[in-house]
Order: sequence, then C-alpha cells, then structure tokens
Amino acid sequence: MRILACAVLACGLACAEADALADALKLADGDAFAGDRMEQALSAAPVGKRRPLVERLARTGRDDVLAVLHRMIQDEDPQAAAAAITALAARWPTTMQDVELIRTLITGTGPAADAACAYAATVNDDEALSALVQRAGTRGNDQPSEQALRKLLNLPGGVGPEGWAAAVELEQQRYDVALSNAEKLLDGNAMDGIAAITLVAGLRPIGSRATRVLLRAAEHPDQTVRNAARSVLTTCPTPAAAAWRQQAAAERAAADAGAATATIEPAPVE
Repeated sequence: MRILACAVLACGLACAEADALADALKLADGDAFAGDRMEQALSAAPVGKRRPLVERLARTGRDDVLAVLHRMIQDEDPQAAAAAITALAARWPTTMQDVELIRTLITGTGPAADAACAYAATVNDDEALSALVQRAGTRGNDQPSEQALRKLLNLPGGVGPEGWAAAVELEQQRYDVALSNAEKLLDGNAMDGIAAITLVAGLRPIGSRATRVLLRAAEHPDQTVRNAARSVLTTCPTPAAAAWRQQAAAERAAADAGAATATIEPAPVE
C-alpha cells in the first residue's frame, strides 16, 4: 500500500511539473520570466523524472531554452544532463561556453559523459581529441569515445587505441609547424597575411588552433586580408568558426534593421 502511495505521489509530482513547464512555455519566447519558470519546473521534478521535461524543451525550438539547457548540462539527474547535451548538439551553433563545458565531461562516467563524446563529434571539437584518446585508452571497447574519434580523425574501424594516439600526435606535429609559420606571417604586411591564410586554408581538417589564426586575420588592418580570412571562416567546420558565423549573422541583421529604420521618411508635419 505504501509503495502504491509513493508511486501515485511521484506521478502526481511529475504531472505537476509538466503542467508548470507548459505554463512557462505559454509565455513569449524571450519573456523575462520564462527562463526562470522553466528552470523552476525542472528543478522541482524528482531526479530520474527530468529527462522528458528537457526533451520537451528541446522540441520547442525556442531561443530562450538554450540558456536553460546550458545550465542542465551539469544537472544532478544524469539522464536529464545527457538530454540537454544532445539537444544542444542538435541546435549547434549555440555558444563556445557549451563546447568548453561539455568537453570537461568526456572523461567522466554515465550517460552525460557518453553524450559529451557524441557532442564533440557532432560539433567537430578537435580540442576534445586528447580527452577522447585518454578515455578510449583506459577503457576497453568504449563505443562512445571510439565512435567520436573515428569521426573526428576520419579513421577506419579497425584502428585501435595506439593508432588514435599516433594519429593525434602526427596531426599535432604537422599543425605546429604550419601554424607557427602562419602566426609569424600575420605580423607582416598584407601579402604575408594572404600567405598565412593560404597556409591555414590548406590544412585538412582545419582545427581549432588554425581557426584562431583565421579569426585574428579577420581583424587584420588590410581589407583584402580580412576578406580572405572571412571567406575561409564561412566554411570552416570548427566550433569557434561556427560561433563566429552566428555572431556575424546577428551583426548583419542588426545593421540591416538599423539601416531600414534610418531610411523611413518621417511623416510631414501639418
């Protein structure tokens, strides 16, 4: 009887939090109170019952759920945290803070750590390689890290942990030489800047450190260098480049809106 009562109570709580979340979602996207109410509904739900609520948030496509999902990455409910990570991967690009925080979970255990491996592969986070190699090397037949490594390094299925570590080391050595040269060239004139971008653009894949060189070049004093760097950044697959594209699009939209407002003729005064 006591077990049945507990089950009924748990069901009632879950329904109550689902109703509270539904009420929060009735508020407009970006409403000052919406995010707080979403978080209250999630935190009030019992551990082990939050995942469906997170998945419901993810399905809405609202922009204001992203901040809530970010805070759920480290939730005490591991299934809810995993659902938040998966949702953020599907919504990428979001923020570099998501990438950096999720990367720290890779070497952990449980569903959130497994989701973090898949997230790294989805957003092409090459800075997660060392954590993935460490995890794969210390666990036998660890599918989440192995699948992420194969995708990031484009390795065949038969390559084992020794091959992953060697591939990462070889890539690092190759990048160190090329990017050191590119960074030095950026300190020179416009022709040197173009040479630096050409060098970086020839790297395959273009990793995070190479992206930082491009981002620096995108702010170069010479317009030709800036345009060349921005052209490469438009197709660069790294998280930092995706975040740059998102910011650039927002800035263009704001500029267009400002220009449209400025061109509106004032009504004649009678």
